[in-house]
Amino acid sequence: MDELLLRQMPHSTEAEQAVLGSMLIDAACVKDVMDQLQPDDFYLRQNREIFETIYTMFVYSRPIDGLTVAGELEKAGLSELPVGERNILLLVCRELLCAVAEPYVYEAVTATFTCGGQTFTAKGRRILSEGWREIDHIFRASLKEQPEGEAEPAALPDFTEGQLFDQVEAAVTEHFTAPPKAYTEDICCERGIRNHP
Repeated sequence: MDELLLRQMPHSTEAEQAVLGSMLIDAACVKDVMDQLQPDDFYLRQNREIFETIYTMFVYSRPIDGLTVAGELEKAGLSELPVGERNILLLVCRELLCAVAEPYVYEAVTATFTCGGQTFTAKGRRILSEGWREIDHIFRASLKEQPEGEAEPAALPDFTEGQLFDQVEAAVTEHFTAPPKAYTEDICCERGIRNHP
């Protein structure tokens, strides 16, 4: 009997997110989804709350997209949730909205400059469309969270081939490098390095 009480109901998080994502991408399908599903059909409470928010917005003929739904969730008292639950809900929202947003598009740029007989090269990106990264930045800012991974390559200004620059200031600087930190037990744990005897 105890085993039955501890079992989870069958559910699919991916299916729930796909339904919500399709509603955010194409507001025209919201009515079809509302005809088939009810809030209680969602196993995860966070997804159920998102569905209920979309449902309310649909009933009142409000525009439905990722940003408007996120705004409504905030107005609905999201800040009254305990911090842990709020952060989990925001994480689910962020992942869902980023998954259905426009793509992040950039152009890799390599610029070669000649100055005083020396050749210099600068590499960077020229962002064509922020896409899903704009949503990611908004959510991370609300959580005061830094982006993961490597540092973003510098964005370069627009250049044209053969462009000349007037009154350019250049300076020679000297810098020193430092050896890498010794492998402490904390660093080994962070990087997943185990000490094998």
